[in-house]
Amino acid sequence: MGESTLNKDALEENILDFNFIKKKYMNSLIENIDKIQYKLKKLLINKDLFLSNCLNSFCEEKFNKKYIKKYFCKVDKLLKLMEKNIVYIRGTLGHNLDIPMIDNIEYLYDRKEAIITLSSDEIILFRENGFREQLAVNKIIERINISLPEEEKLYIQPIVSLDNGGFMNIINQRLQTNNKLKPNYYFKCGEILAVVYILGGQNNFEYDLTCINGEPVIQNIADVIEIDTNMPSFQSAESVVRFVIECSVYNINFLDSTREYLDKQQLLEYRSGFKRIYNILVENKTIFIKLMGELFKDKNSYLAKVVTNINHLNKKDLARQLNIIDAKFNNIKSNIFKLTISKEYEKNRIDFDHILKTASKLGEDIIQDSIIGYNNSITSRSWITLKKDCNESFTVCPSNDNPYEGNSGIALFFLYLGVVSKNEYFIATSIEAMESFVDDLRARIKENKISKEFFMLANIGIYTFAKMYLITGKEIVKEYIEEIIVCIRKFIYSYDETNQLKSFCALLAVAEREEFLYLKEKILDICNIVYEKLEKKFNIDILNSDQLLDINEAIIFCARFANISKNHKADNVIDKLLNNQRKDNIILNMNKALKSTKFYSEMLLSRLVLKKYCYVDDLMDVEVELLIKHFTNNSFEEAIDYYDGAIRNLEILEFAAEILDDKNLNNSCKNAFNKLLAYIEHFYLAENGSYLEKKLSLISGVVGCGYTLIRHYNKNIVPSILWFD
Repeated sequence: MGESTLNKDALEENILDFNFIKKKYMNSLIENIDKIQYKLKKLLINKDLFLSNCLNSFCEEKFNKKYIKKYFCKVDKLLKLMEKNIVYIRGTLGHNLDIPMIDNIEYLYDRKEAIITLSSDEIILFRENGFREQLAVNKIIERINISLPEEEKLYIQPIVSLDNGGFMNIINQRLQTNNKLKPNYYFKCGEILAVVYILGGQNNFEYDLTCINGEPVIQNIADVIEIDTNMPSFQSAESVVRFVIECSVYNINFLDSTREYLDKQQLLEYRSGFKRIYNILVENKTIFIKLMGELFKDKNSYLAKVVTNINHLNKKDLARQLNIIDAKFNNIKSNIFKLTISKEYEKNRIDFDHILKTASKLGEDIIQDSIIGYNNSITSRSWITLKKDCNESFTVCPSNDNPYEGNSGIALFFLYLGVVSKNEYFIATSIEAMESFVDDLRARIKENKISKEFFMLANIGIYTFAKMYLITGKEIVKEYIEEIIVCIRKFIYSYDETNQLKSFCALLAVAEREEFLYLKEKILDICNIVYEKLEKKFNIDILNSDQLLDINEAIIFCARFANISKNHKADNVIDKLLNNQRKDNIILNMNKALKSTKFYSEMLLSRLVLKKYCYVDDLMDVEVELLIKHFTNNSFEEAIDYYDGAIRNLEILEFAAEILDDKNLNNSCKNAFNKLLAYIEHFYLAENGSYLEKKLSLISGVVGCGYTLIRHYNKNIVPSILWFD
């Protein structure tokens, strides 16, 4: 039969009453109090009340009865230590010298800590373990403060080291008479973030953030030193990326719930404080590594971790952490570019050599920020990228359900950058990036994480691999394609893929190539299933205006599917889709801003694809003309990206110039591109450019800027990702 526990209910039931416990277990403590009562009379309000409080604290902890004697022995020793050193303790901790009474000593046996409550409501923490770590943190902050002006110095928590233990304050917010935040509060929060970052703070730790005279203080900052320091064994680049994210500032959460959403100015200060301390650490690496060696010489595993953290501090990591801070507080914003299609039709020239040089420089910079892994003698490469979740907030993620937000998009950029620059290193980087993609896809299948987004991931992955095979001829790439097609065929019946129609156009693009004729039948079988689901879903009776964007994608898919499969039933579906879309006179009401710019560019693209495949329709030419006028007669301030921004709209207008053989529109687009090129260089490639603080993505980030450069360098080689050449 196990040991019983002691609690308040037991007391009330007289199983163990107070007098019995005093007699049996507290003799030593009582004798000590009586022996030095003349000294303690200024420390204890009431002997019996103090003993009762101590007993209640023991009961609340629900300790095993066998510890009760040891428990009160600890309280006894601590009381003696307090009696001898109370003036020194309170003076060092910054209390006034009017000594209050001790109400209670609550000893936390398992943690080897005691919480000492005074009659003044002040609270002192005694620690047998961890106080040396706090002393070490104080030393680190002292060294950092040397490099800071007075107003930026960090608070150093006072600690009294006595008899193999340490006394420190627990801040009672109720006693803080001046808790109004100082103007530099968030700057100092950022400074603290940098300190916690190098110490190795992580997401499974509860930080005790408080405020002293308007300044932030983490009372238990030293406890991060006790976090598990086991280093994982890495294999793929994906696993390395996940570890980097786990150890990043994204997972250090110490701002309380009232301050976890920062406004623009607060975030600016937070980032500035982080950069301030980070740069001090970078500039003084040798000094801080030596200091860590002295402070943690008896903690070998932790010392290795913190020295590694300091060694890894550099400009690239700083940019990455700032990017992650922005993601954490939903502050990733694209630079806005005013897209203007000039009506002056003079011939414009594009400097192709300059484009290639610019794209190559961007590629080299992105490679430097990559993370490499090794698995079964195969090198894989990955990056930290960002994506929007279902709530439209940003989260950090090494790979994404939208493949062009992750490695697949980066791989496509490097593949064609290698082709146009004749640089094999870029092509090798592309292959390494897709190794991580394959690992991620296999993991999803193994863990049965199949969702509707899986098909976008798989389809565009096949498209990227197909382009890779055409360039490299590597048989392993063909094997990857066949493996993914098997997976798609396995799951295609169980999910509704009709909101991923564009990605099936990528699959159809593969079937159009002679090199993949042996896969054509399998691909058409897959797309026929999707088409049949689409036909059922877009029944004319259930269409409504909220589905109009889906209609544009459906038109493009049906046009591609009809062209390659010769299934002319799809033409009838296109007729129905067009008729339904036209009934609200959307095109005639464009200037009333009924829809987004992306909607109209998608509509223009759908009409251009129909013209490319010689679809006959009486209204289509008029619609194309009106849509082009909409974009050429108006200037749009947009993000620089493929998702819904300037790059997208410009490339669709260039496609229109090609389909219509409109030389004037083509020249106007060249002029707009030259302005876009200058803008990209200014924001991403200037000497002080900070592209790493932006989103790393093909469809909605920096990689897309690089891709549009190489596409303009040679459109005959570099395919469109908007309609999948």
